[in-house]
Amino acid sequence: MKIQPIATLEERMVRYQRDVRKFWLSDFSPMVATGAVVVYGTMYGLTQVLTVQLIADWRLIATATWLVALIPPLKMLYPTKPLQSDVDADKALRRACGMDDRTSDEVKDHNC
Repeated sequence: MKIQPIATLEERMVRYQRDVRKFWLSDFSPMVATGAVVVYGTMYGLTQVLTVQLIADWRLIATATWLVALIPPLKMLYPTKPLQSDVDADKALRRACGMDDRTSDEVKDHNC
């Protein structure tokens, strides 16, 4: 098995941008739609059961609840932006294990 070189910061940024696009289009959108259905359905059901006019405008309360409920998954699932310190940490880890710690740019320059 050949050990792959460490990705440079530029390569990691390209992957990060692809992951962010994927997150907004395929991960977060269904979560938003599902959460809206669950929260609005629950609030609508509560207004039918509780005939008291304590909840005058349930749509406003449901929207606020839905937006607050979206914050933790957004913070947990959003991809982290790569930094040069991440590349340096990967190099240090490989160096500590006695492995090749060159980045893909260094490998390309060495092969030319």
